[in-house]
Amino acid sequence: MKKYSLFLIIVFIIILTMASCRKVSHNGDLDGQWQLQTVSLADGSSMSVRGIYYDFMLHTAQMRGGGPVCTGNMAYDKKKSIFIEFPVNKASQFNRYGLCAADFTEADKGVTILFTVRRITSKEMTLVTSSGRILDFKKF
Repeated sequence: MKKYSLFLIIVFIIILTMASCRKVSHNGDLDGQWQLQTVSLADGSSMSVRGIYYDFMLHTAQMRGGGPVCTGNMAYDKKKSIFIEFPVNKASQFNRYGLCAADFTEADKGVTILFTVRRITSKEMTLVTSSGRILDFKKF
């Protein structure tokens, strides 16, 4: 009986230790991989996009597809805005991601961008840039 009790205590401690080390998402519906569907320009025209993905997890954002991966540090204000700082990129590198140089602000190192969240659910998201571009995503 003592061995059985000791075994249960050890198993319980191991489970607690494993569960406490896991990073838990605090970004709600934003976290995950999003596929860019369309980009609507300020003049009303729009373009379809293929093979472009935005990934969000914890404090990191990543854009990939059609070229080098761009990774940045992210701050998310729940359902209002997403601020991303790309410390090693230039604004011209983001054209393939549906963005333009006017969307970015020069930083001490690299560039920053602020997205306004127009709508976000567990399956769809719409972001707006400072230049007026509207980006529509589906969760992938």
